[in-house]
Amino acid sequence: MKLWLALLVTGMTLLALAYLCGRPGVPDAPALVAPSEVILDAHRIADIADANFTISNHGNRPLMISEFRTACGCDSLEKKSGQEYVRLGNVDIQPGGSVEIRLRQKVRGRAGEEMRTGVYCLTNDPSHPEVVVAIVIPTLTGGTLAAPSAIDFGMVASGATVSRTVELFDNAANPRNVTGVSSSNPTVLSARMLPRDSNQPTRDQFGRGSLIGRMEIVVRSESPATVDGKIGVSLDDGDFTPDTVTVSGRVVSAVQASPSSLLLPRSSSSGMLYEATCVCRSMTGKSFRLQVVEVPKGLSSAVTDTPAPSQTVVIRCEGNARSMAGTVRLLAKWDGGEEQLAIPVRIELAP
Repeated sequence: MKLWLALLVTGMTLLALAYLCGRPGVPDAPALVAPSEVILDAHRIADIADANFTISNHGNRPLMISEFRTACGCDSLEKKSGQEYVRLGNVDIQPGGSVEIRLRQKVRGRAGEEMRTGVYCLTNDPSHPEVVVAIVIPTLTGGTLAAPSAIDFGMVASGATVSRTVELFDNAANPRNVTGVSSSNPTVLSARMLPRDSNQPTRDQFGRGSLIGRMEIVVRSESPATVDGKIGVSLDDGDFTPDTVTVSGRVVSAVQASPSSLLLPRSSSSGMLYEATCVCRSMTGKSFRLQVVEVPKGLSSAVTDTPAPSQTVVIRCEGNARSMAGTVRLLAKWDGGEEQLAIPVRIELAP
């Protein structure tokens, strides 16, 4: 009986000593626990990929982590604080605690290949003085490079057809094929793949990859419109998100009047002027004739009858005019087309 009591007292004493020196079975030092590798899903080149992982302290002393860094200065490291992520500096983790880390990185590399980066840091854990957490994206998608990647057509005359050619390069390990093109604004914007030119080099001298096709982008509209849109390029790699070429511009009237509206009468140093002149110009440089279609009561209009790329219109306020607002309508005609012009006119007479 005495022996049993002696053993019990000895065991309890040892447990008390172990508790005072640290938790039972836990080293009297910080003990870092972190994944050696974080594997993400497939990502498109140039996207932003987030990699989250947790670092824990399973030791009996505070874990101090410093000098976080990544393989690229363009990446950013953050830690979770409450419901938000904040910029990551040095980190102290108490025994039993943990911290969630997030790496935000721009996806880079060649389509079809793996992207492997890492998060590096130093710690006071004697078993892990330097830690590396590998971040792996097993498959990169996308990667088609359009040259140019954006087109501004500027002002295009209505009825005219304007086109630009875009070369498509692929830097994938195994170059892919274009399966189709699409337009986000098909009423004025379209695209088609051009036949392959056997004399065209298959490899780009500027390191943009293999030339996989040439695409023609066409703008055409019979009336003024906004061209803004995107041309999508789909490939045969199973990625259903097409690469895009941004297109901008405006379809404007084939004949433009300047000024586009009038106010009569007008003040001048010699008194009130009851007439004004508009110059109508062809946006395509073609000669055209101009005729008056409609003139509001109280106004008169005269045009020249000689075909030219530029025509002059004189609009006059008659003596019987009253304060009013109306529109002078004209018709421009040229070989192969015609278009109506509208010039708003406001008459403001003193009472």
